Amino acid sequence: MHRHSCLAVFAAFIALFVVSVAFAADETHPQTGATMKNGKVASVPGLTANDLLKKIADHKGKVVLVNIFASWCPPCREEVPTLIKLRNTFPADKIVFLGISVDQPEKALFTFMDKSNFNYPIFLARENFAETVGVTAIPQTLIYDQKGELALNEQGLLPEKELTTFLQKILK
Repeated sequence: MHRHSCLAVFAAFIALFVVSVAFAADETHPQTGATMKNGKVASVPGLTANDLLKKIADHKGKVVLVNIFASWCPPCREEVPTLIKLRNTFPADKIVFLGISVDQPEKALFTFMDKSNFNYPIFLARENFAETVGVTAIPQTLIYDQKGELALNEQGLLPEKELTTFLQKILK
């Protein structure tokens, strides 16, 4: 009888371990918001044009930089390290960075994120986002001032110096 009790307790511990490992495998990346599974991006939150407007309104008092990109776009891939660097340069209490991918299929974005060191939230465009926002070329950078008003709408690669100067000016 004692042996059966020990086996039952041992089996319960094994089951608990297996369940805890299964749940521990999924976690949210603290900076990008991506769901991670075994250290790899498994999903990214979706974002509609209305969701973007809400995020901009939620951050009134801060500058909001929105970068619309795709992993297959060479200028986009070139611009990402600059944005990562600038996220580290400017204080988080003054400026919010948001990345919005128009990737299809979304697995391409996940692979790109696994290879990059994004340090700001990344979303996947949903429900005709590009058409509603007026994206006709990527990368496209939108910068909203502290009042939530559009201060910059730039298509194409923004040189680091130009972007830095603009952000310094708008933050004054």
